[in-house]
Amino acid sequence: VDPYYLIQYARENGFEHKFLQLARRINNGMPSFTVDLMRSALRKSGSVNNELQGKKIAVLGLAYKPDIDDGRESPSYAIIALLESAGAHVVSYDPYIPSRSTAKSLNEALEGADGVILATAHTAFLEQLSPQLLRKHKIKAIVDGRNALDKASFDEARITYFGIGRGPKPELIPSSYHRNETVRRPSQHAKSVARVRVLRPRSQNDDA
Repeated sequence: VDPYYLIQYARENGFEHKFLQLARRINNGMPSFTVDLMRSALRKSGSVNNELQGKKIAVLGLAYKPDIDDGRESPSYAIIALLESAGAHVVSYDPYIPSRSTAKSLNEALEGADGVILATAHTAFLEQLSPQLLRKHKIKAIVDGRNALDKASFDEARITYFGIGRGPKPELIPSSYHRNETVRRPSQHAKSVARVRVLRPRSQNDDA
């Protein structure tokens, strides 16, 4: 469900959905955060120059979700744009979107790379992207944008690993939020209606 729709729907019904607005702002800022992490990973790995200028960075995954060929709303393109604006040479690879990939294979994408960003957790990447493969290509830094890889194995191989994207633990979610409001949203077909749940703060009336 499009969060922008939920935010607008709530606003039209007299409710400012600050929880979703905050989540959207955080999500929109993730490409910049990812690029900053790549810069930090290069620094920690002992790169002679920890700036991105002149570095080759492999961005793996252009699709929005794993194992699909839909690149709409994918953060990968923003990540690539930010890397290039910082002077990095970016090579991209997605087995599901070959027409927009600059490399034809995973090995080609990794060849000569200084760092790797896993942007989409395709099954093929999870099966092949190992510390051994990175060491083969002499890559010492990886940013796992989906927290899908085994950090311990990269640490053991002395490859700098930073992972992002893991959701909060259940106990960290405020108890003042609970799912108890239903919103009706028209789908692409006029006769079908999708029912989705949104979060809203608990009010005193809920306990009455």
